[in-house]
Amino acid sequence: MSIQIKLLLNEIPHHTLTSLGINRAVLMTSENGKVMITTDLNPENLREINGLEVLSETRQEEEVHSITMTVLKLDEQLMHEATEHLPNRYRLISELDTILKHNKDVYVAYVITHYNPQQKPCGPLTVNIGGDCYRNDDAIKDLTSILRRTKDLAKAMLKKSVMIFPDIPALHGGKKGEWIILNKDGEKIDGISEEAIIALGSAIIPKGILFLNRYKELQAKQMGICDSFPQQNYMKPDSGSPDVLSGIFWRGDRKDKDINLCESWAKRNVDLHGITCLPHNLGGTLDPSARPTGYGVATTAIELAKNYYSDRSVQELKFLIEAAGGVGRNAIESLTQIHGVPTQNITVFDRADAACKFMQERFPGIHTITLGHKDFYLWRLANDKIQYDVWINNGEGDNTTPQYIAELIACGVRIFCGGANNFLEVATEKENLQKIFSAGGWAWPDSATSAGGWTLAVIDVMTRCQGQKSNTVEKQKQILDTITSRNTKLIQDVLATFPEKPAGQQLWDRVEKLIQERVVKTLNLELSPEEIFKLADTSNWKLT
Repeated sequence: MSIQIKLLLNEIPHHTLTSLGINRAVLMTSENGKVMITTDLNPENLREINGLEVLSETRQEEEVHSITMTVLKLDEQLMHEATEHLPNRYRLISELDTILKHNKDVYVAYVITHYNPQQKPCGPLTVNIGGDCYRNDDAIKDLTSILRRTKDLAKAMLKKSVMIFPDIPALHGGKKGEWIILNKDGEKIDGISEEAIIALGSAIIPKGILFLNRYKELQAKQMGICDSFPQQNYMKPDSGSPDVLSGIFWRGDRKDKDINLCESWAKRNVDLHGITCLPHNLGGTLDPSARPTGYGVATTAIELAKNYYSDRSVQELKFLIEAAGGVGRNAIESLTQIHGVPTQNITVFDRADAACKFMQERFPGIHTITLGHKDFYLWRLANDKIQYDVWINNGEGDNTTPQYIAELIACGVRIFCGGANNFLEVATEKENLQKIFSAGGWAWPDSATSAGGWTLAVIDVMTRCQGQKSNTVEKQKQILDTITSRNTKLIQDVLATFPEKPAGQQLWDRVEKLIQERVVKTLNLELSPEEIFKLADTSNWKLT
């Protein structure tokens, strides 16, 4: 099968589907260099396609194991499929129909990047848990920008996994998913409501995950690991997980949002073993993933602050927090209720006025500012002339520039951490860090900070694959205890290697070295099919 012309990345969805006269497909490229396609989403029918070499070239440039792209063309069938069992269904169909009429050709693409070379350490049984997000800000403009971005996020998930459960190789997968709504030129279509974006995500995410799990089941059989995935004690290799935007609607936790993705999937008979972080009424955890993430972030900030400001009580320190979403809310809950930080010592800013008002009601005395990050850092921060000690970035990530860091340093911040993936802008990370270190500050990698949601997802899916339910107080406590104790111990272990208070560069280098050592160790494992099957058996795992 072939496309007559060699396409650019942005041209792939429209030209591929149009040339072949189809409305959906899965494209996949991995380390063999070929680009494969299935037009019925069945991995047994994958075949090589020519003309899409740019996808393979992108994978090689990014040095990742694979890129899998599910593409759906928006039509009447998809509109009805995407809105099934959603509230306000006909309003959503009307919006999607209007989008289609205005743009003529509309595509939904769901990109999943797997980082680990050769699917190490456990081949097709390596568990890959990473969030599925939609960025409706200016950071994502087209399909190309997604493909460039998911590599860093997939690698970050591998780092998180080796930091939390270093002795469970089967959990050491690095994966990230992101979907986008495109016009025929591969450009993101703006002006779409969150509900319509989520509706299309609800249709495409399960398709991409199901394809990958069926594909890896075939691989496991070919490699002699197992004839089919066992029904109990084995986690699905791939799963859908909440992240930016999707997390707001995942479990129906937000009273101001009508959509509950998990419940709609349950009504559509989606296999929920391939979905993490279910609501408690479906057997999932009592808490959303944002709670352990927030608690882990707060624990990290407090432990760093106690050691950096050793002559001061953490209760007198001033905390500045970016973003008032679920992670920020739970970080503040932990700071105030667990660590005793007074609310009047905490300032949080967010572009959403409703989020700021919620914070004021939930935490009386807290300072809130309704502004986006650019306006806050480049205007409000300097004008307020308020001094802070600790900065926690729980925002969307990959947008903290050296100019912002300079403003934070000028107002006194010396502890820099956060739950955002890439809490410092990737392109300028070295410059950002140099500014922090030159000012005598400490920074802590987000991959060693923000694994709380990942930990919840692991324990949730593991518990359910063992035939139990995750909606117990015992599991709730286990999840919070796991992330807070692991984050605390990591900082203590790293600091214990220094005879005195380390410089910022020394601290950063030491924890990065530890992370890299664990990554290299797991990626260097050479396992037989029998060893893989045994290591993937969750009944053999010890989480504590």
